[in-house]
Amino acid sequence: MAKKTNQSIYQYICDHVKDGELPENFLLPQDQGGQMHFAPGAADGIYIFHVPKKEATEEDKKQIELFLRAASDGQFEEAERTAIELGQRSHALTVMADVQQYIADHIDVLNEENLFNFACWLMETSADKECVKFGLGISDLFECVDEGFRNTIRTLALSDEFTISCVISMLMWRTGTQEIFNLVKKVHGWGRIHAIDRLRAETDEIRDWLFYEGVNNNVLPGYSAFPVFMNSEAEKRLNHKMNRRDFDAMSRLIGLLLSDEPVPGLSTLANAGDILSRFLVRAGEQDLNEKDLELIEEIKKFAESKDHPLPEVEDACSQLLAN
Repeated sequence: MAKKTNQSIYQYICDHVKDGELPENFLLPQDQGGQMHFAPGAADGIYIFHVPKKEATEEDKKQIELFLRAASDGQFEEAERTAIELGQRSHALTVMADVQQYIADHIDVLNEENLFNFACWLMETSADKECVKFGLGISDLFECVDEGFRNTIRTLALSDEFTISCVISMLMWRTGTQEIFNLVKKVHGWGRIHAIDRLRAETDEIRDWLFYEGVNNNVLPGYSAFPVFMNSEAEKRLNHKMNRRDFDAMSRLIGLLLSDEPVPGLSTLANAGDILSRFLVRAGEQDLNEKDLELIEEIKKFAESKDHPLPEVEDACSQLLAN
């Protein structure tokens, strides 16, 4: 395991990319050592999915003003020091809206060129991960089509720690959907979860990839089950006979959606009973194995529960289990 260095995060990532991806066990220098750390991207993921949103504190707002004013004046190192202090107390993602709002509210007195150059400087030279995120968030306010700038974002995006910030940037590019689709296949942890949550399923290729691969991540597949089900048009697929591959992919989605953990699932849909009924029709066309029967048992329990009384689904399950 490499020791913490003053090498920039961007260069550290560049040095570890192999065949277009980072190693499965890749960690940033800031997250190495004896202390306990969140997995890459996990802290931001927990904030997005599980933590009620809070307004920035007055102290946060003061430091936001200090580092942006310094950056506007071209004092990049001073601005970075203040941003590091802010990031240690409040993760960049939790105060990014306030950072962007301050710039928007004071754009008449801030030096836009210096702010954009500061953002790029942080992205390429900072050894602090929250500062890199500040750089990405600030750069989103300025339109830049330079391929060198975009390649920096593409490289940072390969780290699960920065994928969400980079995906937000890519959404504003003309080719954003394809960029995110290219990226989602190269990240496998929290980065994939965040990218899938924001991937526009505009083509059959994307919808098919989501259906067959979208829930495959090394965190928890349940985080992606709902957006995958909706964006892959899985419900439409239930209207037609399925081969074994399609049925297995659908079974996995249905199994994940039966639970409301780690995020709300099938119970949030008004037509949950209809979805399950159509799935059971497709199940009746298959040569069911032990795993299939276990899922049907789970569906039956779901249909019997007081929260989800679905007698028609329960009866259909009983018939399949009796055969």
